[in-house]
Amino acid sequence: MLIHEFGNMEAPVVVLIPGTYASWQIFSRVIDLLKTRFRIVVPALDGQQTDLNGKPVPNEFTTVDDEARQIEEYLLAHAYGKADTVYGISLGGSIGARLAERNKVQIRRLVMDAAPITSFSGAMRVFSQYYQALNVWCCCHFGKLYRKIFRSHYFHVLFDEFDRTFPCDGSRTAIRVFRSVFSYRLQSLPEGIKAEFWHGSKELLFPPQARHAVAVYPATKVTVFPKMNHAQLLTDHPEEIAGRIEQDR
Repeated sequence: MLIHEFGNMEAPVVVLIPGTYASWQIFSRVIDLLKTRFRIVVPALDGQQTDLNGKPVPNEFTTVDDEARQIEEYLLAHAYGKADTVYGISLGGSIGARLAERNKVQIRRLVMDAAPITSFSGAMRVFSQYYQALNVWCCCHFGKLYRKIFRSHYFHVLFDEFDRTFPCDGSRTAIRVFRSVFSYRLQSLPEGIKAEFWHGSKELLFPPQARHAVAVYPATKVTVFPKMNHAQLLTDHPEEIAGRIEQDR
């Protein structure tokens, strides 16, 4: 795993974890807005790594737990085992939740933005991982057509991210990611952590995830963003993400 750092090295640490087929660059605007006040740590996840120049770095995704472990080891070695805020989107939210659950890094605030944190049954898990792999194959082969059909900024950002990260490991990453993420179930969070679960009102799969977060950790604050789809708050309103991270200080 490549881990990139930006901002003020003496400031509180903010960890930003991207989702599936998203590069660290999806946080570029958030980084620009926060870098004077925070030390920003952004993992380039296995199977979808890009370097600081945006070039793909081939390797393989293994599991949510392994990604969390690698981030944990980095923070223990380079940030005194502390993070002020961990924000993860989608897969990144699952990894952030697992990082907090492992409880080796001291985290003040955890934001799980549309994070899968309840496991699927065996048959549904197999179906879902191959269905998602099919989606990836379609994006690869029909990307230019999709760009013409879906003209919104939201979809164009997602297709740009796909184009950056897909060459790293191709569609194999989809199978590995969804096999792992659909097997992961959040069991606990450290006492005293400030936990939040965010999702858009158009994300029909995530209210049950939010309820699970509250069941596991009753102090979890749930925020629903009107008219937002999966990752749309980040793609279309990064200033909202940055503002919420900054205002919580």
